[in-house]
Parts: sequence; C-alpha cells; structure tokens
Amino acid sequence: MVENSSFEDRLFEGVRLEGETLAGCTFADCTFRDCAAENCRLLGCTFSGCRFEGCRVTNLRSEGSELRGTDWAASSLVGVNWGELLPSGRFAEPVSSLEDCQLRYNTFTGMSLRRFDFSSCALLRSTFGECDLFESRFFGCRLEGTEFFKCDLRRADFREATGYEVDVLTSRMKGARFSFPEAVNLLHSLEVTVE
Repeated sequence: MVENSSFEDRLFEGVRLEGETLAGCTFADCTFRDCAAENCRLLGCTFSGCRFEGCRVTNLRSEGSELRGTDWAASSLVGVNWGELLPSGRFAEPVSSLEDCQLRYNTFTGMSLRRFDFSSCALLRSTFGECDLFESRFFGCRLEGTEFFKCDLRRADFREATGYEVDVLTSRMKGARFSFPEAVNLLHSLEVTVE
C-alpha cells in the first residue's frame, strides 16, 4: 500500500501496479507514460491536471477519490466507473480529453460532458446514464453495445458511429445528427420492427 504521498509535476514511466491500494495520495500536474494499473483501489486520492499517455487501467475501484481535469491519450480503460471519480462540488469533471483511447465496460453517470469530443475513441459495452452530452461528438466512433439513457443528447454528433443504443423515450435528442442505416437502431427502444 502506498499512503499519504504527494507528487507535483513528476513523470512516472513504465510503472506497473497489480492489486495495489493507494491511500491519501495527491498527484498534481503529473504525467504517467506507459503505466498499468490492474485491480487497484484508490482511497481518498486526488489526481489534478494529470496526463496519461499509453496507459492501461483495468477494474479500478475508488472510494472518496477524485480526478480533476485529466487528459488521456492512446490509453486502454476497462471497467472504470467515472462516477466514482467525480470531483467534490462537481465544478470540474474527472476527464478533460480522451484521444485515441479504447474504453470497454466503462460507466459514465451524472456527468456533464458538454461539447466533449469522443470522436477518436472506441467506447465498447459502456453506459452513459443521466449525462449532459449536449453538442458532444461521437463522429465515427465504435460504440458496440454502448447504451445511452436519460441523457441530454441535443445537437450531439453520431454520424458514422456504429453499434450504439439510445433510449429515445428518456433522452433529449433535438438536433442530434445520425447516419443511415445506424439511425434505425434508435427504434430499438421503441420495440419497432423496420422491414
């Protein structure tokens, strides 16, 4: 267990953690490059303004921890519940950018991701629930098995995206953009058959 440590403007490269617990640690403006964390727990930790490049995070669990304005590039994130990482007060979001990332089995709940650009990422078998995705971009995304419910999708861009499921009865969708034939999937939640 790593406890009560503070790091600022540090580079962590090639660090591998498996089944570790970090408790009471603070990371500010740090860069993590080619690092991996599998089945790890964060207890009362804070990551603020950090950048993750080529990292792999699998089955992360968090209690009382928060990410603030983190940037992710060319990383793989499996089984992350972003709602567990929301900053207190919710004035900032845990993630500022995702670029060329692979997300699988991720959960986004109650988050404001207005105008967020997911367009270079694959979000597979993930869930967006009660999220503000106004004007967000999913252009060309692979979204196989990814569900959206009770979301604000107004003016969101799903053109050329594939595999998504949207609960049209609970989501706001005015002005959202979709491509044919994927747009037919919008009828799935209505239990309508198109022949």
